[in-house]
Amino acid sequence: MNTKFLSGIIVASLLLIPNSVFAGRFTDQVKTQLAAVGLLLGLGDDYEFTHDPYVDSIRHGRIDSLTLTLRAGTAYALVGVCDEDCRDIDLRVYDEDDHLVGKDMASDDKPIIQISPRWTGRFRIEVLMNTCVASPCFYGIGTFGKSRW
Repeated sequence: MNTKFLSGIIVASLLLIPNSVFAGRFTDQVKTQLAAVGLLLGLGDDYEFTHDPYVDSIRHGRIDSLTLTLRAGTAYALVGVCDEDCRDIDLRVYDEDDHLVGKDMASDDKPIIQISPRWTGRFRIEVLMNTCVASPCFYGIGTFGKSRW
């Protein structure tokens, strides 16, 4: 069989595969990283997931956000990770009055913010994709918590 013809068939079949198949690979990658980062931080004993991990994609240079209810009396560690195409992702957290209450703007792909809300409320987490070499990049936010009382 002609090699060019075979290559053409392979490329054409890849184009017919739904994006969700490729997204699933990156989503799994991000969820695995969240669990690993939690263990590396020593969050396994005292901390546990308080919310389902949030996974989404974002293009280079863009900002995405999500809103979570955080509870008074809980110490949280918000952990961000991203797929293999991401080099720098940052996080900022705002309270319901739009005051900045935490941020990690370091040049890395694993931002961590520790926060202990004084009241139960809705908090907005901004995700800033600073360096994504193959846009879009998939990222995940893990919310770990432990009771302070």
